[in-house]
Amino acid sequence: MLFLLSGLRERMPELKSGKVIFLGGGATLLRRQIEASGKIGQAIFVEDINANAKGYEYLYRLQHSGR
Repeated sequence: MLFLLSGLRERMPELKSGKVIFLGGGATLLRRQIEASGKIGQAIFVEDINANAKGYEYLYRLQHSGR
């Protein structure tokens, strides 16, 4: 879990300075660890375990509409 947050911090602006949105089943499973880490300023959790799939479905429909 710390590896995940460290990787994000290397590739993104400081995670304590803004809001970070976590979504899907993995985020729900790691919620306590993420909140306890103290490495995220304000974490927002979308608890729908299908959120990732819904997002990809939406992008697919956008890309393939009008064909």
